[in-house]
Amino acid sequence: MTKEEELKRSKLLALSLLAGACAVFIVTTLLPRGFWVDGLRAVSEAAMVGALADWFAVVALFRKVPIPFVSRHTAIIPSNKERIADNLAVFVEEKFLKPESLAAVILKTDPATNVAEWLKAPANRDYLAAQLARLVPEILATADDARIQQLLKDALHAAIGKLDMAPALGTVIAGLTSEGRHQELLDDGMRALVGLLNRPATRELITELIVSWLKREHATMSLMLPTEWISENGAAMIANTLNNIMENIAADKDHKLRQRFDEMVQRFVERLQTDPAFIAKGEDFKRYLRDSDTFNRYTLNLWHSVRDWIKADINAEDSRLNAGVVQAGAWLSDELLTHPDMRASLNQHLAGMARTLAPAFSSFLTRHISDTVKAWDDKDMSRQIELNIGKDLQYIRVNGTLVGGMVGLLLYAVSAFAHAGEIPVTIYADAGYPPYSYEKDGKPAGLYYDIVRAAFSHMPGYKIEVRAVPWKRGMALLKSGTGFALYPPYMNTKDEPWTWPYSQPLFEEHVVAYCRKDVIAAKPRKRWPEDFYGLTIGNNAGFIVGGEAFDNAVKAGRLRIEEGKDSETNIIKLGMKRIDCYINDRISIQWTIKQLKAEGKYQEGGTHAELSEAIQIAAKQGYLGYTDRDKGRYTYKSDFVKQFDAAIQQMKRSGEMDTITRNFFKTHQ
Repeated sequence: MTKEEELKRSKLLALSLLAGACAVFIVTTLLPRGFWVDGLRAVSEAAMVGALADWFAVVALFRKVPIPFVSRHTAIIPSNKERIADNLAVFVEEKFLKPESLAAVILKTDPATNVAEWLKAPANRDYLAAQLARLVPEILATADDARIQQLLKDALHAAIGKLDMAPALGTVIAGLTSEGRHQELLDDGMRALVGLLNRPATRELITELIVSWLKREHATMSLMLPTEWISENGAAMIANTLNNIMENIAADKDHKLRQRFDEMVQRFVERLQTDPAFIAKGEDFKRYLRDSDTFNRYTLNLWHSVRDWIKADINAEDSRLNAGVVQAGAWLSDELLTHPDMRASLNQHLAGMARTLAPAFSSFLTRHISDTVKAWDDKDMSRQIELNIGKDLQYIRVNGTLVGGMVGLLLYAVSAFAHAGEIPVTIYADAGYPPYSYEKDGKPAGLYYDIVRAAFSHMPGYKIEVRAVPWKRGMALLKSGTGFALYPPYMNTKDEPWTWPYSQPLFEEHVVAYCRKDVIAAKPRKRWPEDFYGLTIGNNAGFIVGGEAFDNAVKAGRLRIEEGKDSETNIIKLGMKRIDCYINDRISIQWTIKQLKAEGKYQEGGTHAELSEAIQIAAKQGYLGYTDRDKGRYTYKSDFVKQFDAAIQQMKRSGEMDTITRNFFKTHQ
């Protein structure tokens, strides 16, 4: 699997977990409240937060995220390439290339011992020989390159041209003879000569030479004298004499012969350095080395012979070079392993080399790192980094989702423990019936909300949440038995048999018909609904407020009803003459018109028609209505109904209900 495929796979995993958390959140939001449902929703909410936060953190590293106020802090890697390059170079220099750090690493790792242990294994020595065998042909091929050969030839000629042969040789000999080193050479030579003279073969050779000399120079005398005896004794005498001379010279450091040898060497050195004849001979020899075709051909042929031999040997099964490398490796391993002081010395020298070379090397390497990174294309650099570490970064998203879910579970558990023993209850409220019941900033609001919230404060043992929903949806929840209670329905057991029981009345509303002034002026509108036949009446979706006679007239076709989702929608339709009248609570209509005018959405007498109350239809009580279709799901229902009714009655007796109502309308005038 390629890095690209691995990155896509890890991204898909992180995205799948986020999608799963979103799905759980949506499902649990639609389900009725309960301990397990609430727990799952808390886990999914926290998981989504963790997943989205880590998604932003990961994506912001590599590319720009167009989110206001924070987008300038995204695309971190491409936007900071120059700084990353410099910081990376400094990091490498400070953490890896400091002289003392390198020296400490060398001394700590003990490379000499490691090399010795590695070379101890025959397989490793064979591997080393094989690698050198692979490298040698490349080196030879480089040396065979005509351009390389010309470069080497030019360099050699230049070096020879700058060399003063005779003076240089004199300087070398002077160095070799300093501090009496040539006397040591003389001693070695004399010892070798004495040993040679004492050999039987040497003495036999001397004897043969003496006999040959006598027979050649004194033929007559050689016939009369014992030639063999004379020769043997002569050879012994010569050898013994020379031995005595050599021993005397060796024993006497001030011997005349030593002094003569010193003088001869010094004169030779001086002549090499100053004698024009010697210098001229040195120049002749230098020109010969540089310009002689014969010498150049000889050296070239010699090189070709050596090269061909190396090539043939390297490829042979019984290669001498390979065998030599293996043997050298074994010898070096044995030497290092048996001599700890040698290993320590080698490590110390390596550490010293590191201290010496580290500053220049680190400067070069850090500059190279910085320049290389700066030369990269921003997008390519970001992409390469993402391909190499993106897979691991995606697991940050995965972990963010999982950790977020666990945190959500923990917080929910703590909250549940804090409210242990309390029964969770969800009450639904009409989200579009201001000022009595509506949704504001995602939360329930209105007069009925203030009333029920005060009542709930008198009901220990319950943890109650109020959730605002559209009226039709709230009614559907009661009808299906999946919603426990809803406010504020009017009591209507005929048309809404699924709602039972009803609580104590919460507030008395006055249902009226608000019409356009031109509709009111067209004819007297004193009777409901007879005087309104032929008109189109607006009504909130799901509301049943017109009364039985109105419902019958609609069924008979004498009136036409058109539903809108809430009060604001219906009043706008009324002002635009899409309906003739609108029926709802008086205060709700008046409050909504006032809000629309304040927000500039309703221009009465201009863009919109002038409105007025035509007739009061009925006085209706608002209640908290419970579902009658729960089939025993809500085991606490009976107790809850009793406690809520008792709380409402207590609030009415104590005057708390009047205070809530008075303060509400004072605030919302």
